Amino acid sequence: MIIVLFLAFVFEAFVADVLLKDFIPVGPDALVTFDSTYYLPTYIYVIFMIINAIIVIIMIFKDEKIGRFSRNCLLGGFVFRIFLMIWDINCKSILVLPNAGFDDMKYYYGAMSIVIRGKEATGYDLVLSVIFRLFGISKMFGQYINIVISMLSLIVLVHILNRIKLEKKYKNLGILFACFLPIFAIMNSLLLRESMIIFFLMLTFYFFVRWWNDEGNSLVNMVLAMAGCFAATWLHSGLIAYITGFLMIFVITKTIKRKRYVTFDSRTVMLMFLAIGVVLIYTQTIGSDFLSYLGNIDSVSSISEMTENYVDGNSAYDIAIIPGDGIVALIGNSPLRMVYFLVSPMPWDWRGPSDVLAFAFSGCFYVLSVVYTIRAVKVSEDENHSLLLVLLLLAFCSAFIFSWGVSNAGTALRHRDKFAINYILMFIISKSILDKQKGIPLYERIKQKAMRKERKRKNATNQYNRSGI
Repeated sequence: MIIVLFLAFVFEAFVADVLLKDFIPVGPDALVTFDSTYYLPTYIYVIFMIINAIIVIIMIFKDEKIGRFSRNCLLGGFVFRIFLMIWDINCKSILVLPNAGFDDMKYYYGAMSIVIRGKEATGYDLVLSVIFRLFGISKMFGQYINIVISMLSLIVLVHILNRIKLEKKYKNLGILFACFLPIFAIMNSLLLRESMIIFFLMLTFYFFVRWWNDEGNSLVNMVLAMAGCFAATWLHSGLIAYITGFLMIFVITKTIKRKRYVTFDSRTVMLMFLAIGVVLIYTQTIGSDFLSYLGNIDSVSSISEMTENYVDGNSAYDIAIIPGDGIVALIGNSPLRMVYFLVSPMPWDWRGPSDVLAFAFSGCFYVLSVVYTIRAVKVSEDENHSLLLVLLLLAFCSAFIFSWGVSNAGTALRHRDKFAINYILMFIISKSILDKQKGIPLYERIKQKAMRKERKRKNATNQYNRSGI
């Protein structure tokens, strides 16, 4: 069905080209004035959207691995996202959706300028300009393509959840969150790059979970997972956080009887620092053009200078516990900046209903996911313990890098939803672990805690003896 969907878009592009080839000029000498001859009538795009919607719905029903509950959630999520798109186009006078009105229009006018004037571009501007060249300049259809991509992401999520050893109710909870978290759905419905980034990260997690479960060829799964990371990084260079995180994960993970475990010893710690060093060298040399966000960083002080440049707008924040721009200030201020990145807009910074909605349905969820995870990682007996540690490491890497690249609540809101899949998996896995603990009698939990402490003491003793000190 993926092929059918692709062929439908190809057919629609052909139809659009026939209708538009005499109207859209390309090149530096093209007209600058925008009028109706640059666009197809709205009803043409509505016909395209109906065709694609039918194919997406058939795709959902044809996939035998999608259960009844997940199918209903996917259909509801599809309708919900279309509703948000229509609201954004027609009802801004009633309520402006978070991140609508500036960021999405920036991409719209940027891509339109590329098509009309033939300017050079990269990243999402380039992708959107290609869409406009194929289908004509239409903000609505661009948003609809993002919705279709988000539906593909949700279908991939179902396959990811099917590969994680969890009770069905927790898997259902995960797909429910992904389909109906309001802010996450909004980001997938606007003309933003987030939908495509989320899709590539979803593919990354899919191949990573296959690698984690030792399905198929481990090397192929590892390469495909990293390829997804690089594709996402091309759209936003801050995703180098995930490249760094996954490199560290591949280093610290050991396989015992076809099961993956996270281990920390002197060898793995050394290899972790080596992986970080390779990434830093890449960003400062051959990757400086590819990773413009990090390519301009050559010292700790330049991080602080970059952060100050991003303090702009009514929702801007500039927070610091330790003044200065040295390594001490970087380490000391990072936890607070990470909290702001995950939670903002803070209640004392609310400016209206949009900020309240963002805090209630985005910030609270991310904080709750982290709190549950920190509580759950203490239960080392669970079969998903190592996977939860991996997800926590990825969450830390992304929050650390983006906390220093963001000083605005609206931008933080948009960027953290790139990692929604990470936090959804953290939430449902940690909740599963904590719910299991509730069913264990108190004396058994105390006994397990004592046994964990004893194992840690023995492991520390063994490492000490092996070191020969």
